[in-house]
Amino acid sequence: MRIDSLLEVLDQHQVKYHFNGDATKEIHSVASLDNASAESLSFLNSPKFVTALSSTQAGLVILSEKFVADCPQAFIAVQDPYYVYSLLAQVLYPVTPPFLGVADNATVSLTAKVADNICVEANCVLQDNVVVGEYSWLAPGCVLYPDVQIGKHCRIGANVVIHKECRIGDYVQIESGTVIGGDGFGWAPQDGKWSKIPQIGRVIIGNHVAIGNNCTIDRGAIEDTIIEDHCIIDNLVHIAHNVLIGEGSAIAGQVGFAGTTQLGKYNIVAGQVGFAGHLSTVDHCHFAAKSGVTHNINQPGSYSGFPTQETSKWQKQIVRQRTLDKLARQVAALQKQIAEIE
Repeated sequence: MRIDSLLEVLDQHQVKYHFNGDATKEIHSVASLDNASAESLSFLNSPKFVTALSSTQAGLVILSEKFVADCPQAFIAVQDPYYVYSLLAQVLYPVTPPFLGVADNATVSLTAKVADNICVEANCVLQDNVVVGEYSWLAPGCVLYPDVQIGKHCRIGANVVIHKECRIGDYVQIESGTVIGGDGFGWAPQDGKWSKIPQIGRVIIGNHVAIGNNCTIDRGAIEDTIIEDHCIIDNLVHIAHNVLIGEGSAIAGQVGFAGTTQLGKYNIVAGQVGFAGHLSTVDHCHFAAKSGVTHNINQPGSYSGFPTQETSKWQKQIVRQRTLDKLARQVAALQKQIAEIE
């Protein structure tokens, strides 16, 4: 693809840029600064790698304005190189279905409504009253239970299961092995036994949501489990019944949400964070890896530790903990001295 075509993509996204070089040059791949060729696109997003800039063979480099003097190759100077790289990499490496239509060995109910320009691959099952919007793509082995609705431009990975009545918005990506709308963990104890509580809510997923591999998002017990617009969810995340994930939040791998957690908008949740049930967080919170959230978070900010607290307080505690052994030895020595005096 010619560089001028890539620049048109930036124009379409209203990205301001400063280009220097030959716009007729062809770019066909992306690569790191060290390994790039004359037909490669690369980017510089950190001063740590600026030394690689002077010797790179990349045909086009995305960088910020402050590094242009160090770049011997054609460049696009922008405010956010990482974001612009993501836009152009998507163009160079488009994700497209293998065909349009329904595979011969897919099972589609006569009452299902599927657009003409979708892709339904082998061994998919679409049960009664399923709706699939335009340009959506179901990879092999997907199962959509009755009354599921999927919007337009969605990509549903292999062996994804979406249970009855769940709703998927537009431009949603769900990676392989994920289960949407399975029963929540609802049981009533009685005399040492457990009585199943029917889970009658749904899962509602908004627009522009990305969900990783092997995630489980349980249907609500009575009300719905909700993932709002523009959320990104990594692999192996568990979201229990009646959880609300606020708009624009990012959740890393192996995070677990107990039932009825209300995560605020634009929260960042690092790996292996655990949320106890029936609590809420405000907007714009950041939870460090392995934090344990056991209470409501009422102020935006950064939180760490178990039970989680403001990161600045947690860091001070960790520093003090490292001196405990030395302090214990000092106390023991003082006790010995006192005993000798007595």
